[in-house]
Amino acid sequence: MLAGLTAILIAGRADALEIHDYTPETFAAAQADGVKAMVFVYADWCPVCNAQLDVIQQDLAPDPRFDAVQVFMIDYDTEKPYMRMVRVAERSTLIAYDGTEEIGRLYNLTSVEDLQAFFLTLVE
Repeated sequence: MLAGLTAILIAGRADALEIHDYTPETFAAAQADGVKAMVFVYADWCPVCNAQLDVIQQDLAPDPRFDAVQVFMIDYDTEKPYMRMVRVAERSTLIAYDGTEEIGRLYNLTSVEDLQAFFLTLVE
């Protein structure tokens, strides 16, 4: 489902926002490195998730303010252990982390303005 999203560099820039498929190992390594991470609980059949992904890829990724942000795509249908661990019940949920510290959550919003404001919580 999420195949092909692993380590996508948006707009061809080496320092651009990156989108990764979630694995416990890659996410733990990013957290240990103090990465500013956005966990995205995603389902490919979810219209809200797809709208959020479009905004992330088309509107936020080109913005250099988000170059240090890494997005980790959590497969809603297969990653139930992670979702239980962080108490996420729904798809279309974004969780912002600065290293291991959770900064905030956003659920079911798709506007450029809402997603941009939420991503800015990681970089400002």
